[in-house]
Amino acid sequence: MASKWLTTTAMAVGLMAIPGVASAENQWRLFGGISSAEDLETTYYGYTAEISTDSGFVVGAGLGVVQGDFVWEGELAYRSSELDEISFLGYSYAIDGDLSAVSLMLNGWYNFPTTGNWGGYVGGGLGIAQVEADVGGGYSYDSTEFAWQVGAGLNLKTQSGFAYGIGYRYFSVPEIDNSNVDFSSHEILFEISSRF
Repeated sequence: MASKWLTTTAMAVGLMAIPGVASAENQWRLFGGISSAEDLETTYYGYTAEISTDSGFVVGAGLGVVQGDFVWEGELAYRSSELDEISFLGYSYAIDGDLSAVSLMLNGWYNFPTTGNWGGYVGGGLGIAQVEADVGGGYSYDSTEFAWQVGAGLNLKTQSGFAYGIGYRYFSVPEIDNSNVDFSSHEILFEISSRF
């Protein structure tokens, strides 16, 4: 637990230092969109059980520095999906509840050089995420773990100084609380950003 708090503190200090990088532009970014979590696989009395979710949402913000064709960014995001059903021994049962994750990431994005208003980017990030499950009947669970993501997108720069875009992310928490359970989601994002 102590190492997780040390990691969180170090990342927070890094995020606060981002705007102070000399001789570089700053960039802020807001985003929101659809998050589709993959089925969770776990074991119950030695048998495999799968938990599925409905499509949910993701919202977040990023703040970073621009250096040439690269953007180095700190990002805070929240994603949530409602639980749908659990499949066990060939039977499926509807369940109530939701699955959510709050993530703090350090990202690196490469912007493809362009001469027009349209641009594209690829990249990814590393960080931590607090994954929480609330199941009907009073059961809740949360754990803070290592997380990573990769993504790409397109954006349109306007004369007003804002850029509007659409992007894709694959977000993953490889292992939750030293178990074989992992949390991952596919996300379609709508973004707005500006440099200052």
